[in-house]
Amino acid sequence: MVNRFNTLIENSKQAVHYWWLLLLTGLVLFLLGIATFLFPEQSYIGMSILFGWVILITGILEVVLSSANRHFVTGRGWMLAGGVIEIILGLILIFNIALSAATLPIFLGFWLLMRGFSTVGLGGDMAACAGDNSSSASSEAGSAVSSEVSSEASSEASEESSEVSEVSSEASSEVSEAGEESESSEAESVEVMSYDEYMAAAVDDAVTIQAYVQAKQSYYAEQGTATVYLQDQDGAYFAYDAACSQEDYDAMTEGTLVQVSGYKAEWSGEIEIMDGTLSLVEGGDTFVAEPLDATSLLGTEELIDHQNEKVSFTGLTVAPSTDANGNEAAFLYNWDGSGTQGDDVYFNVTVGDSEEVYSFLVESYLCGSDTEVYKAVEALEVGQTIDCEGFLYWYEGVNPHITSVTVTG
Repeated sequence: MVNRFNTLIENSKQAVHYWWLLLLTGLVLFLLGIATFLFPEQSYIGMSILFGWVILITGILEVVLSSANRHFVTGRGWMLAGGVIEIILGLILIFNIALSAATLPIFLGFWLLMRGFSTVGLGGDMAACAGDNSSSASSEAGSAVSSEVSSEASSEASEESSEVSEVSSEASSEVSEAGEESESSEAESVEVMSYDEYMAAAVDDAVTIQAYVQAKQSYYAEQGTATVYLQDQDGAYFAYDAACSQEDYDAMTEGTLVQVSGYKAEWSGEIEIMDGTLSLVEGGDTFVAEPLDATSLLGTEELIDHQNEKVSFTGLTVAPSTDANGNEAAFLYNWDGSGTQGDDVYFNVTVGDSEEVYSFLVESYLCGSDTEVYKAVEALEVGQTIDCEGFLYWYEGVNPHITSVTVTG
């Protein structure tokens, strides 16, 4: 109990640990207030210019955020449109000081109204809980002091009994904590979905699946996330940027059973699991999928039913691509030829006598420039016949991520 009393004192000290931030803020506001009184006209013009810059910078940040986080921001189209509008409005206000000065009082009035409402609400909440916190603190402090005096008075007479009681209490506490952890673990367990249940779930629904690693695409150490291709006997999954420890990622090999919990998402036709966590299933079996020959499915509606599966294609003909300079090429670094070695490698193919052209690629995170498949694509020539293996990724249509290329003719 004495320790609890001391903890209350330490918490009180921590509450004002950063007092200097308030002091610094107050001094800055004080100086700005003095400057406003001394130079009212210049201050108003300065605030008008700042008003335009604030809107411009806010718009730029929204455009960057919506563009850089296409997988994580819902309604990013609205955010992007709002950001563009704010950029245009900010530029207009920056280059038209009179207009900015005229709209500043209206903006300031709305801000003061919102600030007033929030402050009144905060004050009410603080008033409601202030009495409870004060009463609780006083009760704990009084209890701690009372307990300390009582304990000191009785400890000399019953030291052995106290020690036995303490041991018993600790044992009971450990048993209780073990029970609580067990109950918490059972409460946190979730039902693992079958492939059909996963496919039937709506976009943005929470999902949990177990499947086998077929390929590891990437691991971002800074944020601790992994992107992997998964498959079981019924279908395939793509887990994008799932939270995963470096140890678990290194332990994964082809066929390792893992569990992923996250949210079902869709991006340009690709169905994937996002904002999830990935962990190994201890004692799980292994499974390595055999590639499905999807050559005859190209151009059919049935093809999308095998999205993200390990697939193969045979008898493809390398079709010409057009680089950034308008020249014909057998492959391109990046989809438009704007890249360099080390970037994704794109190449076009046709099947049989069909004139339909399909775009395949070697994803540089999945297969880097030092891999055999990357070098094989760099050596392709228009008109060659090839066989391929990879994963049936989807981006505005079929866009397989190829892991093997063999020239057959």
